[in-house]
Amino acid sequence: MFNKIIKKLRMFFMKPKLSYIDKSKHGINKLNISENAIKVCETLHKNGFEAYIVGGAIRDLILGLKPKDFDIATNATPEQIKYIFKRARIIGRRFRLVHVIFHKEIIEISTFRSSPIDIKQDKFGRILTDNYFGSQSEDSTRRDFTINSLYYDAREETVIDYHNGIYDLKKKQINIIGEASIRYKEDPVRILRAIRFASKINGSIGHDTLKYIARQKQLIANIPQSRLFDELIKILTCGNAFKCLMEIKSNKLHIFLLPTLEETLQKTDSINFLKTSLENTDQRVLNGKSVSPSFLLAIILWPQVQEEYEKNYKKNKNVYISMVSASDSVIEDQLKVLAIHKRIISDMKTIWFMQPKFETRKNKASFNLLQNPKFKAAYDFILLRAKSNDFDKSIAQWWTKWLESNEEEKENMLKIINKTKK
Repeated sequence: MFNKIIKKLRMFFMKPKLSYIDKSKHGINKLNISENAIKVCETLHKNGFEAYIVGGAIRDLILGLKPKDFDIATNATPEQIKYIFKRARIIGRRFRLVHVIFHKEIIEISTFRSSPIDIKQDKFGRILTDNYFGSQSEDSTRRDFTINSLYYDAREETVIDYHNGIYDLKKKQINIIGEASIRYKEDPVRILRAIRFASKINGSIGHDTLKYIARQKQLIANIPQSRLFDELIKILTCGNAFKCLMEIKSNKLHIFLLPTLEETLQKTDSINFLKTSLENTDQRVLNGKSVSPSFLLAIILWPQVQEEYEKNYKKNKNVYISMVSASDSVIEDQLKVLAIHKRIISDMKTIWFMQPKFETRKNKASFNLLQNPKFKAAYDFILLRAKSNDFDKSIAQWWTKWLESNEEEKENMLKIINKTKK
């Protein structure tokens, strides 16, 4: 009985209104679409199936942004897709998808989802399985926000819009499809995604979508930590990361992701460092460059590590012990809310431990630094610190010049520095 009521509510709030937008109005240039994505669509068409480029890629193309990847939606089942494409694998349990692998690109294909009747949910309402297949119209109601429920037909160069997504894109407003209270229960990560997308497009969150964030934010505690970690990295690489973090903090969601953020954002110096560093990350994302998760987290947690380090150093005057204690303390607090892979923790610590060594500039130690696999990351880190006045700019400039010099020049520069110290 309860499931029938839920379904009626869902169908009432999600009733789609189909509209077609031609290329003169949506403005998508087909040349900006991945050739592999178009090839996948063409192959599915040749085999008698529907196929559309869908979701974030279409949203970004309409906004004039460069998509990170291209996803396909089709009425072919995962098994049918795998049969058609030689280099394809089925992934996932909760949501079965297919990855078609090209040389340097993976195209993700999903089968149209239906409006489920007897869906499997946990006691909090979170959907545990979603492998009920249906029509494109039904699939549109299963997507999270109107701006992500756009389908691009590469043959006709037409955008298919069921939920006024184009209109919301023009307003730069995030609106959830259906009843927010139900959709957040189905997948609480949507709470974080709403804030991320609003920050990404420098827009706002619609009233009905926003009001349930405060009411249902505790549901985030039930999300597997691996998914939360993935979402955190997406937040930090959304292209407007500092604004997104501020919104996360404003909505008191940082307690599920970054507990140190509240204290960090109370200090002007820490804010300057975060803002400078994340703006640099935004630029890398805009230029299509990769960003290491360990580097990002090293940035976010550094203000607290630095504060702990300085406290410890005043007590024991030992650089190494002070840094080890500081990093262990901050990471321990972070791990209470969000698991981080051991390799990432190791990389973060290496970047932090190298920071004091950049200040000493001793002959053997400086050459040894070059041999460290994380040297480039640690060097980039001091440049960001120098840019935000968290590190001596003259020392940062010295390192830049030293790295550009030949071996003999490097040795001479170190001799001069060490003579000056004496």
